[in-house]
Amino acid sequence: MSTRHKGQRPKTFPVLIEREGHRDEINVQIEKLPAWLWLPVFRLPAFIDKRHHDKRVETHNVSGGVWILSGQRLVKELGEELNADSIALTVTYTGHDFGRLLAKIAYGFAIREFGVRIIDHAYVLSAIRGDSKDIGK
Repeated sequence: MSTRHKGQRPKTFPVLIEREGHRDEINVQIEKLPAWLWLPVFRLPAFIDKRHHDKRVETHNVSGGVWILSGQRLVKELGEELNADSIALTVTYTGHDFGRLLAKIAYGFAIREFGVRIIDHAYVLSAIRGDSKDIGK
């Protein structure tokens, strides 16, 4: 976990395990865990697919996610060490930060590649600046 505050980096991570039909949450040493990455899957912005967008509702259009796992061997070893039938993680996805990051990248790329003149109205700028939370528009 990258951080500027290395002393605040967690030493353990909560993992859900199942043994003989019973579920338990245990804290596992970070070093024993493989690298898990959850990437959100976004729907098209409402403006593009022409669906109704209610300005009163904060949207960011996450419709699911994809897990990327590096270190499958570590999962097997951890399962054996914990005598677990299954291992699961819980991820809480909050905020619009990742969507804003993607919007900044896409907007910058579009301007660099095609120039500012091709954009009639930059709907995404208020969300990029953090003035609104309608990144899904």
